[in-house]
Amino acid sequence: MSKDLLKLAHISNKKTAKKIVFIIIVTITFVLVYIPFSLYKTYDEASNFLMNNSYSVKMIQIIREDQKEDVLKLNLQDEAHVVTIIKDMNEYYAAVYWPEQNKNLTLGIFQNIDSFVPSVIKGHSIINEDEIICPNRLAFGAYDDKYVEDLLDMEKYLNKEIEIKNYQKISKDEIKEYTYKVKIVGLFDPTLNYNYNGCYGSRDFVKKLYEDWKPYNYDDAYYKAMTIFVDDYRNVSKITNILNENKIDYSVPNIEIFFMDSIVNSVYILSVAFFIISTITLYIYVVNYIKSKRKNIALYRALGYSYSTIQFIIYYGVFELLLISYAISSFFVLAIKYVIQYFARKIVNFATFDIKISYLIMALFVVISLFITFIVSIRIVRNCMKEEIRDILA
Repeated sequence: MSKDLLKLAHISNKKTAKKIVFIIIVTITFVLVYIPFSLYKTYDEASNFLMNNSYSVKMIQIIREDQKEDVLKLNLQDEAHVVTIIKDMNEYYAAVYWPEQNKNLTLGIFQNIDSFVPSVIKGHSIINEDEIICPNRLAFGAYDDKYVEDLLDMEKYLNKEIEIKNYQKISKDEIKEYTYKVKIVGLFDPTLNYNYNGCYGSRDFVKKLYEDWKPYNYDDAYYKAMTIFVDDYRNVSKITNILNENKIDYSVPNIEIFFMDSIVNSVYILSVAFFIISTITLYIYVVNYIKSKRKNIALYRALGYSYSTIQFIIYYGVFELLLISYAISSFFVLAIKYVIQYFARKIVNFATFDIKISYLIMALFVVISLFITFIVSIRIVRNCMKEEIRDILA
Protein backbone atom coordinates (compact mmCIF):
# COMPACT_ATOMS: atom_id res chain seq x y z
CA MET A 1 0.00 0.00 0.00
CA SER A 2 2.78 2.45 0.96
CA LYS A 3 4.57 1.88 -2.39
CA ASP A 4 1.37 2.76 -4.21
CA LEU A 5 1.04 5.96 -2.17
CA LEU A 6 4.66 6.93 -2.91
CA LYS A 7 4.04 6.30 -6.60
CA LEU A 8 0.86 8.38 -6.45
CA ALA A 9 2.75 11.26 -4.78
CA HIS A 10 5.47 11.03 -7.42
CA ILE A 11 2.95 11.04 -10.29
CA SER A 12 1.22 14.13 -8.86
CA ASN A 13 4.51 16.08 -9.29
CA LYS A 14 5.05 15.16 -12.94
CA LYS A 15 4.90 17.55 -15.89
CA THR A 16 3.90 20.68 -14.02
CA ALA A 17 5.43 24.13 -14.47
CA LYS A 18 4.78 24.78 -10.78
CA LYS A 19 7.04 21.86 -9.91
CA ILE A 20 9.94 23.38 -11.90
CA VAL A 21 9.40 26.83 -10.38
CA PHE A 22 9.22 25.31 -6.89
CA ILE A 23 12.50 23.41 -7.35
CA ILE A 24 14.26 26.52 -8.70
CA ILE A 25 13.04 28.78 -5.88
CA VAL A 26 13.81 26.27 -3.13
CA THR A 27 17.26 25.57 -4.63
CA ILE A 28 17.98 29.31 -4.56
CA THR A 29 16.86 29.56 -0.91
CA PHE A 30 19.17 26.67 0.02
CA VAL A 31 22.12 28.28 -1.80
CA LEU A 32 21.41 31.68 -0.20
CA VAL A 33 21.68 30.01 3.20
CA TYR A 34 24.72 27.83 2.51
CA ILE A 35 27.01 30.36 0.82
CA PRO A 36 26.88 33.25 3.36
CA PHE A 37 27.36 30.91 6.34
CA SER A 38 30.19 29.12 4.52
CA LEU A 39 31.86 32.48 3.83
CA TYR A 40 31.44 33.42 7.49
CA LYS A 41 32.92 30.13 8.70
CA THR A 42 35.77 30.32 6.16
CA TYR A 43 36.75 33.89 7.02
CA ASP A 44 36.40 33.40 10.78
CA GLU A 45 38.52 30.23 10.87
CA ALA A 46 41.04 31.51 8.33
CA SER A 47 41.60 34.83 10.11
CA ASN A 48 42.07 33.12 13.48
CA PHE A 49 44.30 30.44 12.00
CA LEU A 50 46.48 32.81 9.99
CA MET A 51 46.87 35.27 12.84
CA ASN A 52 47.78 32.63 15.43
CA ASN A 53 50.18 30.95 13.02
CA SER A 54 51.79 34.28 12.13
CA TYR A 55 53.81 34.09 15.31
CA SER A 56 55.11 37.65 15.17
CA VAL A 57 51.64 39.04 15.95
CA LYS A 58 51.74 37.25 19.31
CA MET A 59 55.06 38.81 20.33
CA ILE A 60 55.49 42.04 22.30
CA GLN A 61 58.94 43.62 22.24
CA ILE A 62 60.43 45.83 24.94
CA ILE A 63 63.16 47.72 23.14
CA ARG A 64 64.33 50.13 25.84
CA GLU A 65 67.16 48.52 27.78
CA ASP A 66 66.42 50.55 30.91
CA GLN A 67 62.86 49.16 31.13
CA LYS A 68 63.67 45.44 31.03
CA GLU A 69 64.02 45.17 34.79
CA ASP A 70 60.73 47.04 35.24
CA VAL A 71 59.02 44.44 33.07
CA LEU A 72 60.48 41.57 35.06
CA LYS A 73 59.18 43.14 38.29
CA LEU A 74 55.64 42.93 36.91
CA ASN A 75 55.85 39.11 37.00
CA LEU A 76 54.12 38.89 33.64
CA GLN A 77 55.25 35.28 33.33
CA ASP A 78 52.55 34.49 35.89
CA GLU A 79 49.82 35.96 33.68
CA ALA A 80 47.51 33.32 32.19
CA HIS A 81 48.13 34.36 28.57
CA VAL A 82 51.91 34.78 28.72
CA VAL A 83 53.73 31.71 27.39
CA THR A 84 57.24 32.89 28.20
CA ILE A 85 59.53 35.94 28.29
CA ILE A 86 62.92 36.00 26.56
CA LYS A 87 65.34 38.71 27.64
CA ASP A 88 67.16 38.86 24.29
CA MET A 89 65.49 38.34 20.90
CA ASN A 90 68.45 36.39 19.58
CA GLU A 91 67.80 33.73 22.20
CA TYR A 92 64.67 32.92 20.16
CA TYR A 93 66.21 32.76 16.70
CA ALA A 94 69.59 31.92 15.22
CA ALA A 95 70.80 31.74 11.63
CA VAL A 96 73.17 28.88 10.76
CA TYR A 97 74.65 27.34 7.64
CA TRP A 98 74.12 23.84 6.24
CA PRO A 99 77.21 23.34 4.05
CA GLU A 100 75.96 20.04 2.59
CA GLN A 101 73.21 21.95 0.77
CA ASN A 102 74.64 25.41 0.16
CA LYS A 103 77.38 27.04 2.22
CA ASN A 104 76.19 30.56 1.33
CA LEU A 105 72.54 30.24 2.33
CA THR A 106 71.23 30.37 5.86
CA LEU A 107 68.91 28.07 7.75
CA GLY A 108 66.90 29.59 10.60
CA ILE A 109 66.62 27.77 13.94
CA PHE A 110 63.79 28.98 16.18
CA GLN A 111 63.37 28.20 19.84
CA ASN A 112 60.87 25.47 20.68
CA ILE A 113 58.16 27.46 22.54
CA ASP A 114 54.60 26.28 23.22
CA SER A 115 52.01 27.92 20.90
CA PHE A 116 54.87 29.02 18.62
CA VAL A 117 55.76 25.64 17.11
CA PRO A 118 53.79 23.88 14.35
CA SER A 119 52.53 20.35 14.99
CA VAL A 120 54.75 17.48 13.88
CA ILE A 121 53.19 15.42 11.07
CA LYS A 122 56.00 12.86 10.82
CA GLY A 123 58.45 11.72 13.46
CA HIS A 124 58.22 13.21 16.96
CA SER A 125 58.66 16.48 18.85
CA ILE A 126 61.94 17.70 20.35
CA ILE A 127 63.10 15.76 23.42
CA ASN A 128 66.88 16.28 23.61
CA GLU A 129 69.09 19.32 23.09
CA ASP A 130 70.66 17.98 19.88
CA GLU A 131 67.30 17.44 18.15
CA ILE A 132 65.45 19.71 15.72
CA ILE A 133 62.23 19.60 13.69
CA CYS A 134 62.04 21.03 10.17
CA PRO A 135 59.50 21.66 7.39
CA ASN A 136 58.84 18.58 5.26
CA ARG A 137 59.86 20.66 2.25
CA LEU A 138 62.61 23.18 2.92
CA ALA A 139 63.50 26.42 1.13
CA PHE A 140 66.79 28.27 1.51
CA GLY A 141 66.17 32.00 1.57
CA ALA A 142 62.99 33.66 0.25
CA TYR A 143 60.24 31.34 -0.97
CA ASP A 144 57.42 31.66 -3.49
CA ASP A 145 54.68 29.04 -4.05
CA LYS A 146 55.51 29.09 -7.77
CA TYR A 147 58.82 27.35 -7.03
CA VAL A 148 57.42 24.49 -4.98
CA GLU A 149 59.26 21.95 -7.18
CA ASP A 150 62.60 23.49 -6.08
CA LEU A 151 62.02 22.78 -2.40
CA LEU A 152 64.24 20.24 -0.67
CA ASP A 153 62.39 17.06 0.34
CA MET A 154 63.31 16.65 4.00
CA GLU A 155 61.85 13.17 4.48
CA LYS A 156 65.16 11.63 3.42
CA TYR A 157 66.81 13.40 6.37
CA LEU A 158 64.25 12.32 8.98
CA ASN A 159 65.92 10.57 11.94
CA LYS A 160 69.33 11.38 10.46
CA GLU A 161 72.15 13.53 11.79
CA ILE A 162 73.24 16.62 9.86
CA GLU A 163 76.13 19.01 10.37
CA ILE A 164 75.52 22.77 10.59
CA LYS A 165 77.93 25.65 11.11
CA ASN A 166 77.92 28.99 12.87
CA TYR A 167 80.40 31.88 12.71
CA GLN A 168 81.36 34.44 15.36
CA LYS A 169 83.23 37.65 14.82
CA ILE A 170 85.48 37.71 17.89
CA SER A 171 87.52 40.72 16.78
CA LYS A 172 87.75 43.15 13.90
CA ASP A 173 89.81 40.76 11.78
CA GLU A 174 89.10 37.36 13.28
CA ILE A 175 86.11 35.00 12.78
CA LYS A 176 85.64 31.79 14.71
CA GLU A 177 83.83 28.79 13.24
CA TYR A 178 81.58 26.46 15.23
CA THR A 179 80.26 23.09 14.04
CA TYR A 180 77.24 21.27 15.48
CA LYS A 181 75.72 17.87 14.81
CA VAL A 182 71.95 17.74 15.18
CA LYS A 183 69.35 15.09 14.47
CA ILE A 184 66.16 15.87 12.53
CA VAL A 185 63.53 13.98 14.55
CA GLY A 186 60.31 15.49 13.19
CA LEU A 187 58.76 17.23 10.19
CA PHE A 188 55.93 19.80 10.08
CA ASP A 189 53.75 21.19 7.30
CA PRO A 190 55.20 24.62 6.35
CA THR A 191 52.00 25.72 4.62
CA LEU A 192 50.37 26.13 8.06
CA ASN A 193 52.65 28.95 9.19
CA TYR A 194 54.43 29.70 5.91
CA ASN A 195 57.79 28.90 7.48
CA TYR A 196 59.59 27.12 4.66
CA ASN A 197 63.15 27.98 5.72
CA GLY A 198 63.06 27.66 9.50
CA CYS A 199 63.56 24.70 11.82
CA TYR A 200 62.94 24.52 15.58
CA GLY A 201 65.39 23.51 18.30
CA SER A 202 65.48 23.29 22.09
CA ARG A 203 65.83 26.45 24.17
CA ASP A 204 69.33 25.50 25.33
CA PHE A 205 70.52 24.72 21.81
CA VAL A 206 69.22 27.99 20.29
CA LYS A 207 70.70 29.92 23.21
CA LYS A 208 74.06 28.23 22.56
CA LEU A 209 73.85 29.18 18.88
CA TYR A 210 73.18 32.74 19.92
CA GLU A 211 76.14 32.86 22.31
CA ASP A 212 78.45 31.37 19.67
CA TRP A 213 77.25 33.89 17.09
CA LYS A 214 77.23 37.04 19.28
CA PRO A 215 79.94 39.34 17.84
CA TYR A 216 82.37 41.32 19.96
CA ASN A 217 80.75 44.63 18.93
CA TYR A 218 77.16 43.42 19.27
CA ASP A 219 74.87 46.43 19.67
CA ASP A 220 71.60 45.94 17.80
CA ALA A 221 68.60 47.36 19.63
CA TYR A 222 66.13 45.15 17.76
CA TYR A 223 67.87 41.86 18.49
CA LYS A 224 68.55 42.87 22.09
CA ALA A 225 64.87 43.55 22.67
CA MET A 226 63.10 41.66 25.43
CA THR A 227 60.22 39.66 23.94
CA ILE A 228 56.96 38.62 25.60
CA PHE A 229 55.29 35.62 23.93
CA VAL A 230 51.47 35.54 24.19
CA ASP A 231 49.28 32.45 23.60
CA ASP A 232 46.74 34.08 21.24
CA TYR A 233 46.83 37.28 19.18
CA ARG A 234 43.51 38.38 20.71
CA ASN A 235 45.11 38.32 24.15
CA VAL A 236 48.00 40.63 23.22
CA SER A 237 45.95 43.70 24.20
CA LYS A 238 45.46 42.29 27.72
CA ILE A 239 49.21 42.31 28.24
CA THR A 240 49.81 45.66 26.55
CA ASN A 241 47.18 47.18 28.85
CA ILE A 242 49.34 46.16 31.82
CA LEU A 243 52.40 47.68 30.15
CA ASN A 244 50.48 50.90 29.47
CA GLU A 245 49.41 51.14 33.11
CA ASN A 246 53.07 50.92 34.12
CA LYS A 247 54.21 53.37 31.40
CA ILE A 248 56.45 50.85 29.67
CA ASP A 249 57.26 51.35 25.99
CA TYR A 250 56.72 48.39 23.70
CA SER A 251 56.42 47.44 20.07
CA VAL A 252 53.74 45.18 18.53
CA PRO A 253 52.71 44.56 14.92
CA ASN A 254 49.91 46.85 13.77
CA ILE A 255 46.97 44.42 13.68
CA GLU A 256 43.53 45.83 12.93
CA ILE A 257 41.66 43.38 15.17
CA PHE A 258 38.62 45.67 15.38
CA PHE A 259 38.45 45.83 11.58
CA MET A 260 38.78 42.05 11.29
CA ASP A 261 36.09 41.46 13.90
CA SER A 262 33.82 43.96 12.15
CA ILE A 263 34.10 41.98 8.91
CA VAL A 264 33.38 38.70 10.71
CA ASN A 265 30.38 40.18 12.51
CA SER A 266 29.04 41.80 9.32
CA VAL A 267 29.25 38.52 7.41
CA TYR A 268 27.53 36.74 10.30
CA ILE A 269 24.67 39.29 10.41
CA LEU A 270 24.32 39.02 6.63
CA SER A 271 24.22 35.22 6.94
CA VAL A 272 21.49 35.36 9.59
CA ALA A 273 19.50 37.82 7.46
CA PHE A 274 19.70 35.50 4.44
CA PHE A 275 18.69 32.58 6.66
CA ILE A 276 15.55 34.42 7.83
CA ILE A 277 14.66 35.65 4.33
CA SER A 278 15.20 32.19 2.86
CA THR A 279 13.06 30.58 5.57
CA ILE A 280 10.19 33.01 4.93
CA THR A 281 10.51 32.52 1.14
CA LEU A 282 10.55 28.75 1.59
CA TYR A 283 7.43 28.91 3.76
CA ILE A 284 5.54 31.01 1.19
CA TYR A 285 6.38 28.70 -1.71
CA VAL A 286 5.60 25.53 0.27
CA VAL A 287 2.18 27.01 1.18
CA ASN A 288 1.47 28.04 -2.42
CA TYR A 289 2.60 24.71 -3.83
CA ILE A 290 0.51 22.64 -1.42
CA LYS A 291 -2.50 24.91 -2.01
CA SER A 292 -2.14 24.18 -5.72
CA LYS A 293 -2.81 20.54 -4.81
CA ARG A 294 -6.30 21.26 -3.42
CA LYS A 295 -8.03 19.59 -6.39
CA ASN A 296 -5.82 16.52 -5.95
CA ILE A 297 -6.85 16.41 -2.29
CA ALA A 298 -10.54 16.55 -3.31
CA LEU A 299 -10.04 13.68 -5.79
CA TYR A 300 -8.28 11.57 -3.15
CA ARG A 301 -11.21 12.18 -0.82
CA ALA A 302 -13.65 11.17 -3.56
CA LEU A 303 -11.67 7.94 -4.00
CA GLY A 304 -12.11 7.19 -0.30
CA TYR A 305 -8.61 7.95 1.04
CA SER A 306 -8.40 8.86 4.74
CA TYR A 307 -7.07 12.14 6.11
CA SER A 308 -3.75 10.61 7.23
CA THR A 309 -3.24 8.92 3.82
CA ILE A 310 -3.89 12.15 1.91
CA GLN A 311 -1.61 14.06 4.25
CA PHE A 312 1.14 11.46 3.61
CA ILE A 313 0.75 11.74 -0.18
CA ILE A 314 0.92 15.54 -0.13
CA TYR A 315 3.84 15.61 2.32
CA TYR A 316 5.87 13.07 0.39
CA GLY A 317 5.21 14.90 -2.89
CA VAL A 318 6.78 18.08 -1.46
CA PHE A 319 9.50 16.07 0.31
CA GLU A 320 10.56 14.62 -3.06
CA LEU A 321 10.95 18.12 -4.53
CA LEU A 322 12.85 19.33 -1.47
CA LEU A 323 15.23 16.41 -1.87
CA ILE A 324 15.86 17.30 -5.51
CA SER A 325 16.43 20.96 -4.56
CA TYR A 326 18.80 19.95 -1.77
CA ALA A 327 20.83 17.73 -4.14
CA ILE A 328 21.09 20.47 -6.80
CA SER A 329 22.04 23.19 -4.29
CA SER A 330 24.63 20.94 -2.60
CA PHE A 331 26.22 20.15 -5.96
CA PHE A 332 26.22 23.84 -6.87
CA VAL A 333 27.83 24.90 -3.56
CA LEU A 334 30.48 22.17 -3.75
CA ALA A 335 31.24 23.16 -7.35
CA ILE A 336 31.74 26.79 -6.26
CA LYS A 337 33.97 25.61 -3.39
CA TYR A 338 36.31 23.60 -5.61
CA VAL A 339 36.43 26.16 -8.42
CA ILE A 340 37.39 28.96 -6.01
CA GLN A 341 39.92 26.74 -4.23
CA TYR A 342 41.48 25.73 -7.53
CA PHE A 343 41.74 29.38 -8.57
CA ALA A 344 43.23 30.39 -5.20
CA ARG A 345 45.73 27.53 -5.03
CA LYS A 346 46.83 27.21 -8.64
CA ILE A 347 46.54 30.71 -10.04
CA VAL A 348 46.96 33.02 -7.03
CA ASN A 349 49.39 30.57 -5.33
CA PHE A 350 47.50 30.64 -2.02
CA ALA A 351 48.36 27.02 -1.20
CA THR A 352 46.54 26.79 2.14
CA PHE A 353 43.22 28.34 1.06
CA ASP A 354 40.21 26.20 1.94
CA ILE A 355 36.51 27.07 1.91
CA LYS A 356 34.72 25.73 4.97
CA ILE A 357 31.18 24.61 4.20
CA SER A 358 28.83 24.97 7.14
CA TYR A 359 27.34 21.46 7.14
CA LEU A 360 25.55 22.11 10.42
CA ILE A 361 23.61 25.03 8.88
CA MET A 362 22.88 22.91 5.81
CA ALA A 363 21.42 20.16 7.98
CA LEU A 364 19.51 22.68 10.12
CA PHE A 365 17.89 24.32 7.10
CA VAL A 366 16.89 20.94 5.65
CA VAL A 367 15.25 20.02 8.97
CA ILE A 368 13.45 23.38 9.05
CA SER A 369 12.22 22.91 5.47
CA LEU A 370 10.87 19.45 6.32
CA PHE A 371 9.22 20.77 9.49
CA ILE A 372 7.58 23.64 7.56
CA THR A 373 6.32 21.17 4.94
CA PHE A 374 4.91 18.86 7.63
CA ILE A 375 3.05 21.63 9.47
CA VAL A 376 1.73 23.31 6.30
CA SER A 377 0.60 20.01 4.77
CA ILE A 378 -1.33 19.14 7.96
CA ARG A 379 -3.04 22.55 8.05
CA ILE A 380 -4.01 22.71 4.37
CA VAL A 381 -5.14 19.09 4.13
CA ARG A 382 -7.17 19.48 7.32
CA ASN A 383 -8.88 22.62 5.92
CA CYS A 384 -9.63 20.84 2.64
CA MET A 385 -11.16 17.94 4.52
CA LYS A 386 -13.67 20.36 6.05
CA GLU A 387 -14.76 21.79 2.67
CA GLU A 388 -17.21 20.26 0.27
CA ILE A 389 -15.55 18.36 -2.59
CA ARG A 390 -17.69 20.16 -5.20
CA ASP A 391 -16.60 23.56 -3.85
CA ILE A 392 -12.91 22.63 -4.21
CA LEU A 393 -13.37 21.24 -7.74
CA ALA A 394 -15.54 24.16 -8.91
